[in-house]
Amino acid sequence: MTVDRTRTDEVAAPNPRNGMEDWSACLDFRALADEFGTPTYLFNVERLRANVASYLRLVGVPAGIVYPVKANPSFAVLRRLADIGCGMDCASRDEIDASLLAGVPYGRLSYNTPAPDFGLVRNLLRAGAAVVVDSEDLLIRMNAKILAAACRGAILLRVNMDAGLAYSQHFQWEDMVSHGTKTGKFGIPAERIVELLAGVSLPVVGLHVHVGTMMDYLAAFENMLELLHRLADEIHLRSAHRVTRLNLGGGLGIQFVPGQSFPDINALADRLKPRQRDGIRYFVEPGQSLVGDAIGLVTRVVSLKRMRGKRWAIIDVGSDQLIKITTVSWYHQILDQRHKPLPFEGPDSVGGPLCFAGDTILPSTNLEGVQEGDVLFLQHAGAYLEAVANRFNGRRSVGTAVLEQGKIHRATTSEDPFFSPPLQTYDWTESEPNAVPGALNDFGVEEINALRSRYFRDHAKNDHHEITRFCRMNDRSFTFEVEPRCSVDFISVPFAMRITADAVIIAVLAAMGKQVKDVDVWGSKGTFSYREPIRPGKRVAGTISLSPLAEAFNAKHRVIVTATLDGARFSMTSEVVV
Repeated sequence: MTVDRTRTDEVAAPNPRNGMEDWSACLDFRALADEFGTPTYLFNVERLRANVASYLRLVGVPAGIVYPVKANPSFAVLRRLADIGCGMDCASRDEIDASLLAGVPYGRLSYNTPAPDFGLVRNLLRAGAAVVVDSEDLLIRMNAKILAAACRGAILLRVNMDAGLAYSQHFQWEDMVSHGTKTGKFGIPAERIVELLAGVSLPVVGLHVHVGTMMDYLAAFENMLELLHRLADEIHLRSAHRVTRLNLGGGLGIQFVPGQSFPDINALADRLKPRQRDGIRYFVEPGQSLVGDAIGLVTRVVSLKRMRGKRWAIIDVGSDQLIKITTVSWYHQILDQRHKPLPFEGPDSVGGPLCFAGDTILPSTNLEGVQEGDVLFLQHAGAYLEAVANRFNGRRSVGTAVLEQGKIHRATTSEDPFFSPPLQTYDWTESEPNAVPGALNDFGVEEINALRSRYFRDHAKNDHHEITRFCRMNDRSFTFEVEPRCSVDFISVPFAMRITADAVIIAVLAAMGKQVKDVDVWGSKGTFSYREPIRPGKRVAGTISLSPLAEAFNAKHRVIVTATLDGARFSMTSEVVV
């Protein structure tokens, strides 16, 4: 069923450049909740593109925007940014793998962490990625263990400045996000860098600094840039290294609630662009200001309680997704289903569903007019919510819907509980006594055969299928039809996986532009799930969608494949040897 998700009252057409308050104004929150369920993130691609366009005024090209995956690792976000041409800032192997699978090449990757994996550092530099060095010890070890000839990537030093990076206002959460403090854990002291580089033969081509999250003071960015330029001049004067890259980090804040004041991206570009120098490439790592106002969270009031004159609206999402709010008091504006903002003062509260007294999303408000079953919309939910989600009280990740070119479609569903890590990784025999060699119940051949499936024993080898139709929908999406034949009235899971894997190989090779199969393709991991048996005796339809082919360090490529077969869902990781 097609749902009209726009409001029925008169609302001006949204301009994505005017922020979340504008683009969400024409949405029918209840229709969204009815179609996609709650809680669900809603991602506006046009708003993201508008924010990218504003940052391009500062850095010139999309590759100058190095998005921190930690802000929001959703593939819906990563793939759009990859398609635009942005880079990715990664702090772990998992974030690197996600970026590669989203379509980001090594040349647009940056690895930056205070706890680096040295083997990963070496491989990334060989592959052409950038590595941001966070400590003196790491740089000395790299210089001793890595040959300059094997370094195709870029080495930058993360600088810990000694002044000039303060906020203009005081925030209660400031100490948790001030990444540029003099005695913090990040970076190399600025006054140590020139002396350190005197003993380094590996080419160091850049400097990196991060002022801190939710910065409200443009002068802090100006001071940072001046200090970086001054340090680069000193490096040029006193060493053989040449600084050709300056990564200005991220940290620009956005307004979450009325009364807050933060400069916008264009104001930052206006202040810093005139201070840039020829011969230097400038990079930024925006998180909050890039995705914060591109995503909202649709939720529903599941209970409305009255307790001693106070009303509580209990919604179906809480500290599992919104722990930033409940632990740091970083509150967000919430709209009711009529788009009226809930006030930040009043006798009532909005709480989450968790068994945790601190699970309070809005501690003081007025719930006049809000009813059980109403849909609410939490604004500016793009950064550091889904990224720090947890499974407390058995909660699971939520789905994402995407608003793009006036249409809304589902990008991800909520997590299947069967695939949760506790179930998939638990050893169900760990509490049992150790097995004894020559166990008492040693099955004989007759006992084994009496318990075996006759289908697997005698008939499975006769299962056969023909792929009768294969159609490319776009570069990485395909449909197919297959005629399965087997001796029982259902298609077993192994047979279904065989059919799907056959189609997947065709799709992977076709996506690579192959005319014949001249490379090996095999699956390394896979899942298959369906609710109803698949019946033979008819043509069965299937679909296949592929991630971009991600290059690995070992001359292999990886691709994530999602397929369906008669409604059953199949997912696998394939390895391709080229």
